[in-house]
Amino acid sequence: CLAKAILAGLYLTAPNAHHEAALGTSGWRSRSSRAILARTSYTCRVPSNKAGLLSQGFLSCSLPLSPARLLRCRASDRSESYGDLMERAIGRSGRSLVNTCVVLLQVGTCCSYLINVANILHMHTSRAIPRHVFILLEALCIAPFVLIRNVVKLSPVNAIGGILTVLGVLTTFALLVNQLTTEGMKEVHAVHPDGIVVTLGIACFAFEGIGLVIPIYDTCRYQPRFLLVYSLTLGFILLLILFMSSLGYLSFGEHVGTLVLLNLPATIFTDLVQLAFSVVMMSSFPLQLLPAVRIVESLFLNPSRPHTWDKHVKSAFRLTFVAFVAGISILGATSLDHFVSVVGALCGLPLAFIFPAVCHMQLTAPPRSCSAAIDLALVLFGTLITVVVGTMSLATWGKT
Repeated sequence: CLAKAILAGLYLTAPNAHHEAALGTSGWRSRSSRAILARTSYTCRVPSNKAGLLSQGFLSCSLPLSPARLLRCRASDRSESYGDLMERAIGRSGRSLVNTCVVLLQVGTCCSYLINVANILHMHTSRAIPRHVFILLEALCIAPFVLIRNVVKLSPVNAIGGILTVLGVLTTFALLVNQLTTEGMKEVHAVHPDGIVVTLGIACFAFEGIGLVIPIYDTCRYQPRFLLVYSLTLGFILLLILFMSSLGYLSFGEHVGTLVLLNLPATIFTDLVQLAFSVVMMSSFPLQLLPAVRIVESLFLNPSRPHTWDKHVKSAFRLTFVAFVAGISILGATSLDHFVSVVGALCGLPLAFIFPAVCHMQLTAPPRSCSAAIDLALVLFGTLITVVVGTMSLATWGKT
């Protein structure tokens, strides 16, 4: 989170009309640079799970590949979005594939927010109240914010969420260190073979911000340094997650939960961190859902006309969409690990591996070259992992 703040402050400029147009071509409109960067921070907000070490190792090997390939495909004389590149590579179906994955990945992210907050509320209140009741109450409370069309008005809420994220990570670190020093290290296992497939899906869920690489690049002040700064920034975040995951697993062993905050001893500091975590999730929900809502709106509704009921129709559509997300959350709450794994495998992995390689192979790589062979290998690898992880996650749903 600190690295992302440095990146936003030193290397990005405020988006102008040209940059906003670049964001809008694939449904990503009216965002500030800081809001764009904040989208990748969900991984930091889930400090520990049993799959943390293996999944982050997978990420560290794969993160630099896709941005480099996407940026090489862009025409030097124009600004193109992810959807534009895919449409140029394989036709209109390419844009449709990108938009579909973006919608499903954003919906999955919002569902995970509702589920995590519901788990925290469920733990602090009477367990006789089902989790789905909390999910519905959350959706009811957050629905008015989803109706806000000018995302600049969400900036104060998002800024509060960013501050709480940093404070929450630091406090969680202190609590885990205290737990480890007072209770000692628990028995741990290096690898759980039966969980490797689900782990890969969870790792792929972290790719949900890949569609914003090009818009961020367009707002960079020093574009030749982008890939270096990008790699250093996400490398720092990966080290942070690895460290927190290790602390959580060593502190609680096999009993560590998907959300390590639920394992921490009941103290005032733990309650404050859980409260901050819940506020961060809810404050991020409208901004996370916005791209998906706008893409789906463009399929069913026309642009709003003055002096008509169009805006009211769109508002009703957004409320219906929030209800749909709440319904998916209730289903996903039965097994959060597998839900995240399925979404990551079916949506995150194509965005991060398959589509960038397809763009690079069709638009840039010379035929029968080493670069084209690498692209083909990435496509085959991504397709194989998508099918295997998605199938296995669904087959083992609910099993620990």
